[in-house]
Parts: sequence; structure tokens; C-alpha cells
Amino acid sequence: WKGGPPVGGSPDDLLFPADEIHDGGSMTDSDATLPAGECNGTLRDADDEEDDEREEAELALANRGFEANPPPLDTHATRSRDGGAGRIDSLDLLRGLIVIVMAWDHSKDFLASYKGQDGTSPGDDGAGSYGTHTEGYAGPLEMFSGRLGYFLARAISHICAPGFSFLMGAGMIMLKESRMTRSGWTGRKVCRFFLLRGILLIVLGFVVRASFLILLVDPTPVVKAHISKSTSPVLGDLLGFFQVMTSLGLSMIAASPLVSMMLPRLTQNELPSSLEAPLLESSDHQERIGQLEAAASVRKIGVICGLLATAMLAADQCIVWLAQGSDPGKAHTTDATSFGEIIVRFTLVPGEFDTLPSQNEYPFVPWLAICLAGVSFGASLIVHKDRVIKSCGLYGACLLALFVLARLLGGRVLSMRGWPLHEGREYPAISILNVCKYPPSVAYMLLTMGINLLLLRFLAKVKRPGSDPCSRSLLAFGRAPLVFYVVHFYAITAFTVILYATTGIYGIPMSLVFVVWLGLLALMRVLCDCFAAFKKKTTVDSIWRFF
Repeated sequence: WKGGPPVGGSPDDLLFPADEIHDGGSMTDSDATLPAGECNGTLRDADDEEDDEREEAELALANRGFEANPPPLDTHATRSRDGGAGRIDSLDLLRGLIVIVMAWDHSKDFLASYKGQDGTSPGDDGAGSYGTHTEGYAGPLEMFSGRLGYFLARAISHICAPGFSFLMGAGMIMLKESRMTRSGWTGRKVCRFFLLRGILLIVLGFVVRASFLILLVDPTPVVKAHISKSTSPVLGDLLGFFQVMTSLGLSMIAASPLVSMMLPRLTQNELPSSLEAPLLESSDHQERIGQLEAAASVRKIGVICGLLATAMLAADQCIVWLAQGSDPGKAHTTDATSFGEIIVRFTLVPGEFDTLPSQNEYPFVPWLAICLAGVSFGASLIVHKDRVIKSCGLYGACLLALFVLARLLGGRVLSMRGWPLHEGREYPAISILNVCKYPPSVAYMLLTMGINLLLLRFLAKVKRPGSDPCSRSLLAFGRAPLVFYVVHFYAITAFTVILYATTGIYGIPMSLVFVVWLGLLALMRVLCDCFAAFKKKTTVDSIWRFF
């Protein structure tokens, strides 16, 4: 054999175990193949034996040093050979909380009596719906006439869309690692799963829009006013608003090849060619090498996703700034007519379409950037779970601090609307917190993701999730969010029609909306529990696993 084994604390240096060293005797066939000068004779003399003993002792010392001083990796790092990404309760709890807040926002939109107008009206209590959402990059900005309670009732839901996108990205890479490790899926099969699920999300968006047809059964005055402005009420209800489901579906489709086939693996990584199994028999060494490789993969994923997300956000923000003009409050979006304009509507700048009675408020590119941030976060969770979860509080606080700086010093570049543009400064609290959502500005992302990370850190402190009624409900909603999302729209629209048909009431106070919302959550809890029980009986390849 060629010389003695290298000595050192790095696993890459431990190429030969101690029992591979020859213990003396005549020259073997393998010795005869060595180049001249590497074999001193047919018999190994005492000096050779002393050298071998010294080398064996040095190697044993190196092994002990490596075991006593392992690399500073998280104790919860995923094993390279038999690891896998399991469910993390705190993510399900956060998703469940976001679903609850989303249900509140939709209940309020359909049922609340306060009708806000774009920035000037004092409101018309008892007259219809809550009003339009006008946190857009152009046109009047709703200031809720200074009513902080009404503003917060709307603003609290801002955490939902970025939360869904972020958690979807984390879930994508976790599902990839789990299916490839435990079920033997290939990258192509994972990619196909993501593509099909992305298409399903888009289709279900239209299924959700179909729930609005229920309102035509006995239309309220607000719905009648809407119908009077439309040449095709049915088509308008089906296509009137490409919503967040469209954005999530397109984001998943766009991210699927990157996540499933281009990003490095975190589990079951192949060992370097120089560390073949016969030469490295210690399972501890194999596990530590797997941890080192997983940590390196996390860094690569973070760099790749970070660069892509930054480029996407920069492109989107620059194009939107140009579209805003000098005065966003007076700017108007033009209807998309050409193929290129339609592509821009779906990718970068929200607005209406000329050939369809529809608009898209969720161009998917900025939301894809949030999804990629979630992919990087999910990769870190797989390898360094406890460390990352504990850091969420600090990261969330930093994002909120950056939000304050962006609103006070960042100007229009980082905010697009609100306080930096001197909009609504007669209501300081609302003006500072009233951020541009369509499309999401940098300030919007800093605020909402800061809150989401703080909530995640808080929910991670829940001991034995599922042992109390509150956490059980959050887990139930968080593990069946798609079913919740589709069904709750039908429940709300049906209740709206029944309420108007039986009582003639088409707008109720916020306090009663709160009661209806609680009843909706109770109904959805039963449905989600039933679906979870059904889903457990399905196989990993079942179509129901898409939900």
C-alpha cells in the first residue's frame, strides 16, 4: 500500500481504517504491483513494524479527536442515509392560524355592514358590503376615514397571502425530501406531482369563484348594482377575479423543476467517490459526513433561492414604479389587450383585461419570490430544526425593524403607497401601516413576514400540540387548508343569500360578523376532521394527497 494513512480531524482525511495496515510477513501480490521504491524488500523489518504501529496509533488518536470534537452542527440535523422530513407541528399551527384569519376577512367582506369608499367617504353603515380592497399600486388608497378598528379588521389579513406562499415553499422542499427518501420517488416524479398540484390550485380557484353564483339566486342591492355594470354576470363571477389560488398555482408550477431536480439533496446524499463504503466502516463518520454535506446543501439552496428572489423582486418593483407615474393616487391601470400585456398581468403588474370581464390582482412573480424564501427556510428546518425555529423570533423582530426604517426613510422605492408618499397623514397610524399589497411592496413583505415569523416562534413554544382544544383546531385547519379554503366560500355565500332571503338584511354589524365567523369555524372543524380521517386511509400516490 502507498505510504501511511493521512492523519487529521477532518472526515475527508480518514480514508483508511486502521485494520487495513499490513502486519508484516512476505511480500503480497498487491505489494508487487507497487512502483519501485515503495517496497523495501520481501520481508518487513523491525523499523517497518514500528512505523506501522506508530501510524496505527496516530490514526486511532485522530479518530478519537474527531469523535470528541465533531463539527458544530445542530443535533437535530438530518441523517444523510436514513433521514427524512417529517411534519413540523409549529408550521401546521401557523398555517391553521392563517386559515382562521383568512376566514375572518372573507366573512367580513360578505357580511359586514360598513361600506368603505376610496379614501374620502365617512362610510355608509347598513348599506351593503365592507367595500373594495384598495391597497393597490395605483388609484385612491382607502384610509377608512380614520376608523382604526375597521382598518385593523382588514389589515390583520395581510399576513395570509405571504404566509401561504412562504409555507408552500417550505412544504415543497420538505415533501421532496420525504418522498424521495421514504417512498423512493425520483426527481421527475416529484416534479410531476408539483406540476399537477399547481394546475389543481388554479382549477380550484375557478371552483371557488363559482361559489359567487350562489349570490345570483336572490341578489342583494350590492350584487344587483354589480350585475348592472356587467354584460355577462355569470362569466363575470367565474372570471371576475384571478385570486391568490391562481398565484399559488403558477408559483408552484414555476418552482417545481427548480425544487425537485435542480436544488441539491439534503438527505441520502451520495458520499464522495474517495469515501467508498469498504474504506469507511464507521457509521458515526458516515453520519457526520452526511451532516456536513447537508449543511453545505442548505447554504447552496439559500444562495440560489436568495439570488432568484432578489432578481424577481427588483424586476417587479422597477416595472411597477414606472407604471405608477409621478402620482400613484391619480394613476390608472390600462386594460391588457396584447399578448405581451396579458403576460405582464399574470407575472408582474396587476390590473384588468380588455377581452375578459376580469382582473388579476396577484401577479405571481413577487409571490414566487416569497415562495423561494420559504424553500430556503424549509431546507434549513430539515437540517437545523431547533436552531432555525429559535431564531424565528429574532428574524421576525429584525424584519419589523426594517419595516419601520423602510416607512420612515425608504421613500417610495420600498413602500409604493402610504406614509412615505404623504397619503393619509391626517391618520398617522393608518398611514404608516397601510401598505401596498397589489403587488406586494418591500414594506408589505417586511411587515407581514416579520409578523409571521414572530407567530411561528410563539407557536413553537406550544407544549404537546394537539393536547388542548385550541391547538387541536389549529392543527386540523393547518393540515387541510385547501379543503377549508374551497368549502368556506360556499358556506359564506350560502349564508349571505339565506340571510337576505329570510330577513331582507344584507349587512350586519361587526359584532354579529364575529359570531357568524365562530360558527363557520365550528363547521369547518368538523369537516377538516372528517377529511383528515379519510386522508389517512389513502396511499401516498392517491389523488387525495393533492389536497
